[in-house]
Amino acid sequence: MKSKLVCVGLLACCTPALAAQAPNLFGVPTEYGLPSGFKFGAEGVYQYDFNDFSNDAIDPTNGSPLFDDAHAWDRKELDLYAKWSNGFEIDAGYDWNRSWTDNYIEYSSKKFGDFRVGQMRAQVGWEPMEGAQTWTFLTPGLPDKAIFEDRRAGADWSYGGLRHWLFQVQYFWGSNLDGKFPGHTTSARVVFNPVKSKKEVVHIGVAVSREHPSDHMAHFHATPEASLTKTYLVDTQPLPFTNAIDRGGLELGFMGGPFYAQGEYLALAAHRDNGLPEFRGHGFYVLGAWMLTGDTPRTYKDGEFDLPKPTHKYGALELAARYSELDLSDGIVQGGREHDWTIGLNWYFKNLKVMGDYVWAHANHSPVNFYVASIDPRIFEVRAQISFGP
Repeated sequence: MKSKLVCVGLLACCTPALAAQAPNLFGVPTEYGLPSGFKFGAEGVYQYDFNDFSNDAIDPTNGSPLFDDAHAWDRKELDLYAKWSNGFEIDAGYDWNRSWTDNYIEYSSKKFGDFRVGQMRAQVGWEPMEGAQTWTFLTPGLPDKAIFEDRRAGADWSYGGLRHWLFQVQYFWGSNLDGKFPGHTTSARVVFNPVKSKKEVVHIGVAVSREHPSDHMAHFHATPEASLTKTYLVDTQPLPFTNAIDRGGLELGFMGGPFYAQGEYLALAAHRDNGLPEFRGHGFYVLGAWMLTGDTPRTYKDGEFDLPKPTHKYGALELAARYSELDLSDGIVQGGREHDWTIGLNWYFKNLKVMGDYVWAHANHSPVNFYVASIDPRIFEVRAQISFGP
């Protein structure tokens, strides 16, 4: 197992290289415009991660560790877009480490709202909706990892023309652009902002959805909050004869001065045929972050918190903590229970972001080791990220 000092050393070597490239990358404009108002450009997210596991659990079937240390690219995402002055926009994106990302045609109207058709993120799961480049930690919390529906092909409508309110509706059909997740989903989200300014925000959101998988299969699982592992500590295994999946989420967020807090409660219900009982799962997380350098911690737009904009020439430093919990055991389905504690330190400098997290994970009755004993991995992880675009 690589030591934590090796990970820190690799980060120290990686960070200057990324910083040195930043002026060459960011010195070239990423958006170009014409006098007619037409604009086109590119946006991207590139993330290189290190994961170091300790207190490793052992697979009782073969005696090998359940987790392997790793360092690799987590994301290599590039989007190309074009915008017209009449409100039309086209976006096409691909992540070379994963698959197709957001790909859509959009029309924006101040009077009637924004309309999109294409592939986009589903609405139940606040952290994934905000985008990986904005996350306070390397991964979303446990409930988002298990319950979020991921990207789908469909259409949505968003309207923020009423003071303090945002309304969103989505309908998805078929599968995504990679041929996965066949079926159709209807969802809705409402956000209320009793306070909303550049330095102060109160966010209250509710999102619900119903999915009808065409393969009549459901499956919910989550890794610990580490970016490069494929080991699921909680896992329902496939649930056949599922005719509908209901998801719901409650979102609470606050930003004031250098402080930022966010929390979410998520629940799901898988309705099954052939006399099989309904399966229910749920979880929540709460996080808080403090800008040690006194900067405003986030920008906020359209119901989502974005990256901060450092005001100091040396960037901004952020200290953060999160607790998350997930329960995927219900009746005959024993997917396990897990809770994670995470502390993190983030440095923002122009378009460079360096993150360091330490995670205490604990899973009870985990199917990954055949319920032999609880699993308590400790994870030290770091990320160097470059993101650019509007």
